[in-house]
Amino acid sequence: MQDKNKPFLVETREGFSVQYCNKFLYSKYAPKKSILQIVQNLNILSDTLFLCISPLLCYGVKELISKLEPNCLLLGIEIDENLKSITLKEYEKFTDQEKKLFQIPQYQELLQLPQNITNYGFFKRVITIDFSAGSQFNQDFYQELFVKTRDAVSQ
Repeated sequence: MQDKNKPFLVETREGFSVQYCNKFLYSKYAPKKSILQIVQNLNILSDTLFLCISPLLCYGVKELISKLEPNCLLLGIEIDENLKSITLKEYEKFTDQEKKLFQIPQYQELLQLPQNITNYGFFKRVITIDFSAGSQFNQDFYQELFVKTRDAVSQ
């Protein structure tokens, strides 16, 4: 019996999904399909900061990294500690080169992201992508972070 308040992996026909708080955070049938389609359809410009909301199992991250133009960066954004622990386990599998392009800031760093955006580089635009349904748990925080970061970049 699984604790519904802790995320756990669920095996599907096409990989793993995650169940948390009685919700599947990826499809029960094709967990990677949605995010891979989003990444495939992206038109990526240089100098773009991507806020990767709730990357969880990091499906689609490597595919996005392979499409990046110069001066782009991915920030994995997760404030739910239960979900972040899963993301950090997956993050350990990334190479050092991939980790330069995909970073996971700590919570305090996220709070200061708009003020400290230049610490990450010079960007002309910010794009947010929901990598899993885990983004639904803290929508207001993620939306506010996006707006403040976008406004900081536009100045």
